[in-house]
Amino acid sequence: MKDVAEFLQILGYDVGRPTVFDGMVIQGGHFYRDEDYKFFTGIELFIYVKDNRISVETRTPIWRTKWDSDFHNFTVKQLRKRFGGKFHSDYGKGRYLKYNGHIHTPSESGCRHAYFKLHNEISTSKSYLNFLGGLSRDVDSSVETLYQLVPKSNPFVVSANLFLPSIVAVIEEYFKSIYIALLKYSTRKLSVLKNSKVNGDDLLSISTGELTVEGAIVKSMSFQNIGKVCFYVKELDNSLDIAGELRKPQKGRKENYFDALNRILNQRHELIHRNKFEADYDVNLARKDLETVEEALLYFYEHLIRHYGWNERDL
Repeated sequence: MKDVAEFLQILGYDVGRPTVFDGMVIQGGHFYRDEDYKFFTGIELFIYVKDNRISVETRTPIWRTKWDSDFHNFTVKQLRKRFGGKFHSDYGKGRYLKYNGHIHTPSESGCRHAYFKLHNEISTSKSYLNFLGGLSRDVDSSVETLYQLVPKSNPFVVSANLFLPSIVAVIEEYFKSIYIALLKYSTRKLSVLKNSKVNGDDLLSISTGELTVEGAIVKSMSFQNIGKVCFYVKELDNSLDIAGELRKPQKGRKENYFDALNRILNQRHELIHRNKFEADYDVNLARKDLETVEEALLYFYEHLIRHYGWNERDL
């Protein structure tokens, strides 16, 4: 088992410590390489020993890319070459996996990564709000009166307001990730580099490999202003009018996406910089804002897909 684990580490896997479960010694591992967004899910595996036999179970989810699938097959092939044995796949005994999915361009794959991460962050935020909304609100009349007179004494109002920075962090990280993916392969990259204001510390981090050039550039830019975000994207591609798209009226919505995102961002700024709490901002309003953010950022992503003729969204 130790030899197998060490061999997988040579291939590039991160392998954990052995544990015992249900009479078996199990050791987990994962491979992922951040290389031009080629890999998406990576490869997950488990080495286990039962009845003195060593087995390796490998897995790539349905969202895998061709590079994930190819490295999955490469892993199985190398294990057989080094240790012998037999294998089974979804295609049968001794048959390697076939990849029938889309081939994504690097910038397309980068934006796909950004949306997948956004989806996970939104799910986490929803779980928190569901937990908060499920807490008991039974209080006596004197406490209820206090809540009405001093909203900042109401833990539900405070919790909902304090949730805003979390929403904004999700928005900011999403736009940064999208921008990096577009900038990295843009024909206007040189122009952006010339006009960037990267500081000395970040230049040092670039030289040591701790930070990418694109990562350093976004650190010098503000992604907490929706107008600026739209301007940044338009600088990369003049035909991309994100502001115009987000300002389009949406059926069943009083606010367009641009104004809604702007309101949420400004409300967060008022809270952080002026300690201004919105007295009527509760869990229900926070949940509605989170839904708006999810819809708006998906709308933004799908506009990029249509604009560049990318593969249909599969997440």
